[in-house]
Amino acid sequence: MNLSAALDFLDHHGRPLDAAWARFRCANGSRQAVLDALAAFQNADGGFGQNLEPDIKAPDSQPFAARMAMEVLVSLDARPDEPMVSALAGWLVAAQGEDGCWRFPSGVLAHGLAPWFAGWTFPSLNPALNLAGYATRLGIGSAAMGARVRALADRMATLEEAERGEFYNRLPYVEYFPWVTHPQWEAYLDAIVAGIVATDAAGGYPDAAHFFDHAGPANGPIAQRLAPGLIAGWLDRMASEPEADGGWPTAYDPAWRSPTTAKNVVTLAEYGRV
Repeated sequence: MNLSAALDFLDHHGRPLDAAWARFRCANGSRQAVLDALAAFQNADGGFGQNLEPDIKAPDSQPFAARMAMEVLVSLDARPDEPMVSALAGWLVAAQGEDGCWRFPSGVLAHGLAPWFAGWTFPSLNPALNLAGYATRLGIGSAAMGARVRALADRMATLEEAERGEFYNRLPYVEYFPWVTHPQWEAYLDAIVAGIVATDAAGGYPDAAHFFDHAGPANGPIAQRLAPGLIAGWLDRMASEPEADGGWPTAYDPAWRSPTTAKNVVTLAEYGRV
């Protein structure tokens, strides 16, 4: 992988947030530059919107944008007392429903929305578990908020789905169970890992980004349970995937090339490949 080409792609064709994030993680970039760029997507209520999630065009605060923001904040080792994080914590508590989930505000439906989001049903493990897992890693969120998510998980989560569910149905499991205290922690981790191994064996991951969405960070409980050779093979593949302009391809809206490229650069850096 040509790191200079990837960074050049982000500088010329990507979003300022993605360029700053990639540079911070692998090229001595400024942490403050990442926070400044991320601030453009944070609303006055502490939530995130403003088309941070490329498939949701609305400016309104909504859970899927919050998840993307929290992923960046976790990678910065952001502290709970930092203004951006504490404001987000307030939004998480205020916007959560009694059933444990976060929903779209009505304003989201007045703007461009990918078909899969237009038909989303709530309550849903995704985004509830995703947000709660990232909140745990950031050290934010009230005890009541966490208890509501736990109750939702106990009602809706299954070991079978954690292992054999469709890709995006398994995503909330991998972003929640490794990071929280739960009586079935070992069982869920075993199911998640078995599912990753089986999906890999069946050729079910279309690219390396999807594999690492499930494997998680290098120091995380899932990656630590996967065979080093399996991870190394997917890192090799990720490094081989950029196009001639330095950016990674995407099967989705072309707007995803920028965040995908940044996240892949961050992943390669995290796993010691750049």
